[in-house]
Amino acid sequence: MTAPDLSGQVALVAGASGGLGGPIAAALRAAGARVGGLDVRRPERETPEEVFIPCDIGDEGAVANAVAEARTVLGGEPSILVNSAAVVARRGLEDTASEWDDALRVNLTGAFYLIREVIGGMRRAGYGRIVQLASLVAETGGAGNVAAYAASKAGLVGLAKAAAAELAADGVTSNVVSPAWIDSGMFGVPGATPDQVPVRRMGTPEDVVSAVLYLVAPAAGFVTGQVVQVNGGLRFG
Repeated sequence: MTAPDLSGQVALVAGASGGLGGPIAAALRAAGARVGGLDVRRPERETPEEVFIPCDIGDEGAVANAVAEARTVLGGEPSILVNSAAVVARRGLEDTASEWDDALRVNLTGAFYLIREVIGGMRRAGYGRIVQLASLVAETGGAGNVAAYAASKAGLVGLAKAAAAELAADGVTSNVVSPAWIDSGMFGVPGATPDQVPVRRMGTPEDVVSAVLYLVAPAAGFVTGQVVQVNGGLRFG
């Protein structure tokens, strides 16, 4: 797709060092935004135009400090927030213990902290775009051994919809991109093959980036509270 013009906007990407966060941050920069990448680890390959801000989004104080730093180094209030940060542990229900708390802390509570820190500036500006990355397992529960991840992502969808309802009158949209079978990091599925996907190929980070770019565009102001499925037809509707 043709990238929107995001010149002059400040964007935050949580999970910017991950398999999807990196390409998303790069695409936002290419569209003209000043981008701050939040993550617990530095990207493997840094470029001069990157602004990396260390942050554990599951830590309330760390999020407040990171957003404050972003305002200073990027020169303004964030008008775009994309959250691709997540943790996943493949454990059965009986074996899930601390993984449960960790998944909820990062995948759900962390998203809440991020939203809460940026919406003040968005409301004052009368404009904002918030996009959360969920997963098809939020609907299906997965194929087993991902209860904590599935529950946290289902909660994330509910949070995004609640934010959409609360912020709509302020010009702030809140949407979800829900990938499945993406050939990248945690979004890969062990044993998955292209012939199992209705479109007969695995998803790519670029497929996800295109959906994100659409939702953060100024022209997408009438789209909010939606879950955009990027899954090659694995589940319709």
